[in-house]
Amino acid sequence: MLNSLSGRRMCRRYQQRSVPRAVLLRVLEAARRSPSAGNSQGVRFAVVTGEARRKEIAEAYGEVSYRARGFPAWLSEAPVHVVAAVCESAYEERYSLPDKRTSPQDWPVSYPILDTGKALMSLYIAAEASGLACGYLGPHAGPDLIQLLDLPPEWRFMGLVTVGYRHQDDKKTTVSLKLGRRDFDDMIIWV
Repeated sequence: MLNSLSGRRMCRRYQQRSVPRAVLLRVLEAARRSPSAGNSQGVRFAVVTGEARRKEIAEAYGEVSYRARGFPAWLSEAPVHVVAAVCESAYEERYSLPDKRTSPQDWPVSYPILDTGKALMSLYIAAEASGLACGYLGPHAGPDLIQLLDLPPEWRFMGLVTVGYRHQDDKKTTVSLKLGRRDFDDMIIWV
């Protein structure tokens, strides 16, 4: 697993090759089974594989201007889009049960957001273990896909994940990659 984590990086270019449904189901199952606060299971996913819908998303996110800056097509070419969302009412429901003593309003951090991060990391690792690559586009970068795709209105958009087989030319070193990793001792202390 450590190799999956250390070698994993975001992908912006994919092979024109579909992802077998069985492989995609395994990846989604790993994300679905991620731990959640109180086993609330509030993270939601919408899977987009149809070419017309993927192109609609790419257009909404401004892929034309992305390509005009010299980048190859990304969103329109990714064979799978996974819309990540969270249903915060699942936490309200779970934490209203008698075995719980707090409510989401009392929490010092947002467990729905933390749980979404855990689910996405599970998805990334499962994808990597299946020979796939993922890219991520945050909710700040474009329109709310919950509205665009007419998904349940109680879902809160957390980002778009692209999934597919990495193109052999997706080796560009980005500014983020050039930053490298912080030293272990900068991030970890023993107390």
